[in-house]
Amino acid sequence: MTRTTERRFNPTQLRAARSQSPGSAGQIVGYAATFNKKSRDLGNFKEICAPGCFANSLRRGDDVRCNVNHDPSMIVARSRTGTLRLSEDNVGLRIEADVADTSVGRDLMENVRTGLISEMSFAFTVDQEDWSDANDEETNSLIAIRTLGAVSLLDVAPVVFPAYDATSLSSMDPSMLLGRSHSFESMFPDGVTAEMRSRVPALRNLKPQESRRKLLNLFLS
Repeated sequence: MTRTTERRFNPTQLRAARSQSPGSAGQIVGYAATFNKKSRDLGNFKEICAPGCFANSLRRGDDVRCNVNHDPSMIVARSRTGTLRLSEDNVGLRIEADVADTSVGRDLMENVRTGLISEMSFAFTVDQEDWSDANDEETNSLIAIRTLGAVSLLDVAPVVFPAYDATSLSSMDPSMLLGRSHSFESMFPDGVTAEMRSRVPALRNLKPQESRRKLLNLFLS
């Protein structure tokens, strides 16, 4: 069965540090996701990561990469090699990466230290999800809430723009959040899932591989 890749972009607590690992440009430590925090509006629905939603993926030992901006040509760490270590705690999905001593890795470390790269993202496919309706505090109207109960991790990525407002992000010193949402098409690179189309009225008439630009225009209209 074909799985639909999704991405979420999160302001998170991130720091740059020296690594004790030989051949490393340095270490980044922080959170790629936080639990029990509503996302911004993702297109007529909001989303929550439930505690434990990454547990099965971590238990299986899924081979997760750390790719700058989700670009596989810009890989800087990998769980299979032990350079990327992932765990869950009461905050969310914690990452610790010994960044490769490559031009990409050295640029990443400098950009994190200076705050030019200041968010984390994670790519995943959904194994289990729940939907409900709840009052949206921002609009004082009902909105669909999607709770991610179990996901399979594909990669984690240092990026720029957030989709969640859960936590602050900094390098060694605090830096200001940019406060902008990532584009809809970047969050759903394969288009929306059948489950989303069944739950969100605005998506029901769209095909699974509908033009990403059409989806973006739909939610900007």
